[in-house]
Amino acid sequence: MKLRDYQFQLILEARRAAAEGNSKVLLYLPTGGGKTVIAAGLIKQYWSLGRSALFIVRQEPLIGQTISKLEAVGCPCGVIKAGYTPDLTQQVQVATIQTMNRRGLYPEADLVILDEAHGATAAQYDQVFARYSQALILGLTATPFRTKRSESLKARFDTLVGTLQSADLIERGFLVPPVVYGWDKDALDLSQARTTQGDFNLADLAVACDRPEMIAAAVEEYQSRCPGRRAIAFTVSLEHSAHVAQAFNQAGIPAETVDGSTPPEERQAIYRRLRNCETLVVVSVGVLSEGFDEPSAEVGLMLRPTKSRGLWLQQVGRVLRPSPATGKTEALILDQAGNTWRHGLPTDKISLSLTEAPLDNGPGEAPVKRCPDCGTMLPASVMLCPTCSHLFPPPAKATLTARLTKLEAMDLLERRLDYWWQVADSNFYSRGWIFHQFLSAYPTPTYEQLKTLGKKLGYKRGWAKHKFLEFYPEEAQEPSLVQVNY
Repeated sequence: MKLRDYQFQLILEARRAAAEGNSKVLLYLPTGGGKTVIAAGLIKQYWSLGRSALFIVRQEPLIGQTISKLEAVGCPCGVIKAGYTPDLTQQVQVATIQTMNRRGLYPEADLVILDEAHGATAAQYDQVFARYSQALILGLTATPFRTKRSESLKARFDTLVGTLQSADLIERGFLVPPVVYGWDKDALDLSQARTTQGDFNLADLAVACDRPEMIAAAVEEYQSRCPGRRAIAFTVSLEHSAHVAQAFNQAGIPAETVDGSTPPEERQAIYRRLRNCETLVVVSVGVLSEGFDEPSAEVGLMLRPTKSRGLWLQQVGRVLRPSPATGKTEALILDQAGNTWRHGLPTDKISLSLTEAPLDNGPGEAPVKRCPDCGTMLPASVMLCPTCSHLFPPPAKATLTARLTKLEAMDLLERRLDYWWQVADSNFYSRGWIFHQFLSAYPTPTYEQLKTLGKKLGYKRGWAKHKFLEFYPEEAQEPSLVQVNY
């Protein structure tokens, strides 16, 4: 198994970071970039030198994928997982975090690799970081940020390394380009959805999303835009998942569901049927966002709204892998959940920082709104203002007869600015808050993006040029930028 140039470069970057005294390194690479391949290559280096290594995963399906990658580089391993016979004589061990903690079994290791390391802030990793304080701990992630502001990857890792992003991998042919379709942001009413643990409350999402007309619209979009193409659908709950699969099957489109209780053997059979087009839609609740590796899947049906940018990118990433054997040239994203305008396009550049704060995507545990007549802040559910008797109109419902439309970068930026303005206005935030949201979403803004922002905020002529040159002072001698005013 030969490493790609960028994979080899990332190993060098990780080793350089360790040589500089960083014992806990987080490595970023987009979904589909080959993080497990990098891990196998690094583990093989340790194994060849007679040193020990431990690879820790969060989910059982990832065990098999990891073992196969290690076998491909000729590196034998033991497995710490229920159903496997342990062999602690091996220098390399592969384990699930749950089995290690349950058995209290922590083998010796000079190198510890954590898969899906954005989840390493959880308490179940406390023992790992405590017991392997003298080892090099390398975390792997495609989404180096957390949804909850109270969590920070900085608490676990010393530094972050990364080179290429999704757009780079697409340009080089290692991922396929996504084509994204979505509704206007007001199409789905989530004003009554509370926030729990940093994301939309699942019970509230079920009320908003698990509706016959919503599901029928999803089936219609699939039938009209991509009939016969392999798809995976992300849903809110077990009931929602069952209803979506039932609707597709009733429309003559073979669909199956997979969830946390689906046995590994049955999962693999479902994925095999998807690959062979015996099944066209696999409907998931909570299990395909990580660890699903079926390149033939080419359509993502996004039916689960989320405030988590990490979850959004993990879901989209499931359909970005190329599949030359099936003639796949692009990924189609049908976003019925409004996640695109909430988090941006999958190809948007992300900020690589251990301390990046999540976007404030709206009200917290108790959604509120402001009375437009008297300014009183009220619970979102109140329809009659007790102060001035203003009568609020009923919340907008999804325009289910409307088709999803293709979302382009600049059009999407204007939609997101409108949304941030709405949140700022209802919470009395300043224009500076909108600017902060913009920079969180677009850490390396283009001149055109800054012009759009400046117009929205009502800034003076020349503001966009001034800001652009603050970001990129090396462009000061570029006539096309210096001479153009807005």
